Amino acid sequence: MPTLLYIPRFDECGPGPRYRVYQYLDSLRKLGLNITVKPLLDIQYLNDLYFKNKRSIPYLIKIYLRRAIFLFFNKSKFDLVLMDGELFPFLPFFIERMFLPKRYIIDQDDAIFHTYDKHKSFLIRLLLGGKIGKIWKNSQHIIVGNAYVKKITLSLGAKQVTALPTVVDANKYKPSNTTTNALKEEIIIGWVGSPATASLLSLIHPALKNVAQKANIVLYIIGAEYNLDGVKTVCIDWKNGWSEEEEIKLTNSIDIGIMPLLDVPYQLGKCGFKLIKYMACAKPMIASAVGMNIEIIDHDQNGYLASTQEDWEKYLLLLVENAEKRKLFGQAGREKMLATYSLQATSPILCDIVMRAYSDQV
Repeated sequence: MPTLLYIPRFDECGPGPRYRVYQYLDSLRKLGLNITVKPLLDIQYLNDLYFKNKRSIPYLIKIYLRRAIFLFFNKSKFDLVLMDGELFPFLPFFIERMFLPKRYIIDQDDAIFHTYDKHKSFLIRLLLGGKIGKIWKNSQHIIVGNAYVKKITLSLGAKQVTALPTVVDANKYKPSNTTTNALKEEIIIGWVGSPATASLLSLIHPALKNVAQKANIVLYIIGAEYNLDGVKTVCIDWKNGWSEEEEIKLTNSIDIGIMPLLDVPYQLGKCGFKLIKYMACAKPMIASAVGMNIEIIDHDQNGYLASTQEDWEKYLLLLVENAEKRKLFGQAGREKMLATYSLQATSPILCDIVMRAYSDQV
């Protein structure tokens, strides 16, 4: 039986690996693969980072040593390794190279390489700026989240690259069976994310504040604590533990989903995952006209693309005041999600990439 080692940065508590690879493992096992999973970080790290804004150096040393020891003694025992970007974040390539397996595939979620080559520290840029490109060159295949990341990987010498969006299981993320009152007075605008990205809401604060003065709205911030003066908000921060079922329920409770972004390199590499969750629950969307958002949103069909504060205010009011448009946009988004951005649509593609990597060894 062919063996596969999956070494993600996080266990299933991490949203990237959870949706990028973990949800595909059952399909890969059905193809006859014997899969071993060895994550680097766990929920302790995420809780310390998100809710205490700290990193434990002793903890990081312990888990880095644990991974190094495991790879040193076991990496040659597997036919193929699936890596989550890199083995040891913020360690230079000459150390990473000692532990790289002979044959590996990379899943490159977002533009995490800009953490190094765009870092404010000259020393980090000098020591780590070229690290990810060196890892790419020796990989059998790279799976990326969008066209921007694909372009970068190819320019730095990657052999084979496939763009595969981050998706959800259409059988889990789906519209609620409960009907909503189209004439309800309070319209819920929703944002789904993490404490690390909640500050992006400040980009559209003026527009939200103006809309709040003209219409009865409430902003649901799902995944973080964040305050916007002049805008009624309800925050769900997951301090007591994230729940997929609860997130789906909350996403179904909103009327409009939003995703503001900055037009900067790291944001260009985002996979538009918030939008895909909104689409799965048949919610209309408004997003910054940046990166993959432009691919996901068909303007004036399943949502709106906004470039200015005036755009945001205009499109928010259009959806707030028009229940029928919200319904039609939501239905169109759900249909596109099923065809392109669902686990059911992408699972055969990822499985084919992995199985071809095995056949290339013969």
